[in-house]
Amino acid sequence: MATTLESELTYQSHDGGKTWTRELFGFEQQIASMAANSTSDGFGAYTAGMSIVLPRILSKETMQEYVTSVWISLRRVVPTAALKSRGVDRDPSKFIYEYTVPSDGDEALQWANDTILWIDEKMTLHDREVDLYNNYWSPTTGHYVTDLVICPSSESKTKWNVLFHSLHSALDGRGSLQMFDIFVRFLNDLVCKGATPPSVSENWGEETKRLLPCVSLLVIRQLGLPLETLLPKPPIALEPAAQATPDGAPPLPFLRPFSVVDESPENIQNCKDVCLTVEQTLKLRKACRAHGYTVTQFLVALKAVTEVEWVMRFPQDDPEDQRLEAIRIYRESSIFPTAWNLVDQRYKLKDYTSHSSEHSSPSFAADGCALVLSMDAMRAVVKFDEATRKVETKPEHFWDTAVAESKKQWTSCDLSLNAYVTREVERREASKEFNGASYMVPALLSTSLGELEALDIATRFSESIPSEDPERILIEEFGIAIRTPTTLKTLLFWQWNNRLTIRVTTGAKWTTNDGIVAYNNIFERWINDVY
Repeated sequence: MATTLESELTYQSHDGGKTWTRELFGFEQQIASMAANSTSDGFGAYTAGMSIVLPRILSKETMQEYVTSVWISLRRVVPTAALKSRGVDRDPSKFIYEYTVPSDGDEALQWANDTILWIDEKMTLHDREVDLYNNYWSPTTGHYVTDLVICPSSESKTKWNVLFHSLHSALDGRGSLQMFDIFVRFLNDLVCKGATPPSVSENWGEETKRLLPCVSLLVIRQLGLPLETLLPKPPIALEPAAQATPDGAPPLPFLRPFSVVDESPENIQNCKDVCLTVEQTLKLRKACRAHGYTVTQFLVALKAVTEVEWVMRFPQDDPEDQRLEAIRIYRESSIFPTAWNLVDQRYKLKDYTSHSSEHSSPSFAADGCALVLSMDAMRAVVKFDEATRKVETKPEHFWDTAVAESKKQWTSCDLSLNAYVTREVERREASKEFNGASYMVPALLSTSLGELEALDIATRFSESIPSEDPERILIEEFGIAIRTPTTLKTLLFWQWNNRLTIRVTTGAKWTTNDGIVAYNNIFERWINDVY
């Protein structure tokens, strides 16, 4: 059974090397289940974008020639960009990736034409991303997993927006940023160094060596674990006393009461950014170091504190019964759940840390865990007076209560590769009973992509990194988003050009544009209050 599973999770060809397939496993399978489920409305569809500045104006025709060449060259390095995904009729929880080797240059060009979406309308990167949020597809349909979207910016004739619009199961945050690095490196060679576009016809098939098994197989091989590690474990029968809390009831979580605020919103979700200045970013990092915390620990605490204050200020003209329920939950809740806190495991894979490396890297290597914070820590910094219905904040207690609690919970989360594989097996089993209604919970989900220059991602194209090149393409900004058409809030954090960006996204049916603006205003005020 284990040997069969290994075969299923490794790319195999049964037609002489033309078509290669493997089955999804773990987190990638769970995310595909989200996207395929009729009740989740495409939750988790992924968009990664960048705004690039060229050293001179290029015509659309020249840009099209260059981008087509670069996209095909990138496919040779990252062949998973050209995957298709399919469902399995006999088992709706199973999904297949399929890669087809081009027979010649014409087939490679046809793939590029099928997946490059040229849009003439000029927009900012953020507006283009918002426009794409309403589009998604099911992983069961045989659609290519990634579209490349190219459009001119409305801000400058030398600026272009480049976006990967993808199934999240086939492209994670760090992986997409590595692909951007490769994309701009190839484009820079053409634009700034006068390189000749390579042939699109030669050596197809060599790229299949870079089609890796699912990440769990790579991990158990690295750790020397048996294949049986990936088989489901029998459930553990708990003693009756272990199934209940001391008072016989589960802890009450702080989850805001909600109702529909817009039955038919123009956009499926509202998305707003908090963009710190260089000075604000440096001050924040200095403050975190001074207090002995990481920026991620700080941000997880801050998203929770902001949510509590936001809810208790009743930002959406909440009806009275909803306000009374919020007051009760604030008073009686004992925990603040943060549903998913995503982290990257790619950097731990010795031979597979980067798409640019000799052996490439998995298409998806994200991990995550739920963190449950104490509501006592939240109430210590966000006070609510039931008599006056006024909120009072205590920034002086923020570091020693809220951030300390965040660090405590992060420290308790086992992020080792062994624990990662265990969670992957559990996610495979969870995918078999996926229920889209479980994502209609007003909890928080977040991922910190990190300080990109420090991760050596696209550093040669960062304005903050000096270069001796006479000219180069610059990446002015990045934008990352996860389709969230539900009551969940997703928060994504990343730093580029010495500026930290916090992106907040949630379903527009339950949170108004003014509501998300109010959340972000509270978030940024807290940053300024606790330096």
